[in-house]
Amino acid sequence: MASVTAVSGIEKSGAQNLRVRLRQDTRICHDRVDDVFGKLDFTTREGVCTFLQWNLRAYSCLDEWCRQSCLLLPERSTMIEEDLNVLGFESETNSLTPPDQPADPEGVAYVVLGSTMGARVLRKIWQTSTDETVLRAGRFLCDNSLDIPCRDLMASLKSQPHLGEKADRMVETAIQTFDVFLRSSQQAEQTEKVSNLV
Repeated sequence: MASVTAVSGIEKSGAQNLRVRLRQDTRICHDRVDDVFGKLDFTTREGVCTFLQWNLRAYSCLDEWCRQSCLLLPERSTMIEEDLNVLGFESETNSLTPPDQPADPEGVAYVVLGSTMGARVLRKIWQTSTDETVLRAGRFLCDNSLDIPCRDLMASLKSQPHLGEKADRMVETAIQTFDVFLRSSQQAEQTEKVSNLV
């Protein structure tokens, strides 16, 4: 299975702070995740269900990998399960193996908190659905509990140096976190192929 790897030759030259470096060095893996998730139809039950299942699987993996995280991952997973119940789908039990290397909590936070900004775009599409059931399954998409932590983290990153061991560790964790979301979608595809053969 393909995996997102670190950008060859870390782009440090144009980075003036850690937020800029994170954006530069995670661009490739970020774009891959956006491309996969962006193909879903957020106006249909199937599309929203798939989005929720992928996130639930990724969140479970990240929670196991980064126990010291303060990202409310279990609480947000509960929101996902409630939305899946509204849609009439059960939560899948397939799990992902966490990365081998220890997680940097801020590296995980950069991806998870940053995803709230992308959720705003997806929410606008979801709101155009004509399916009332789809519109009732919006607790996760409409959750704004991470908006302030996201703003605070991004402001903090602007004041942190983009070079050094801490910065390197955070960038590597962010790349691995994007990879978790990508593997979540790929695992779903593999599971579907196997079920079709049975």
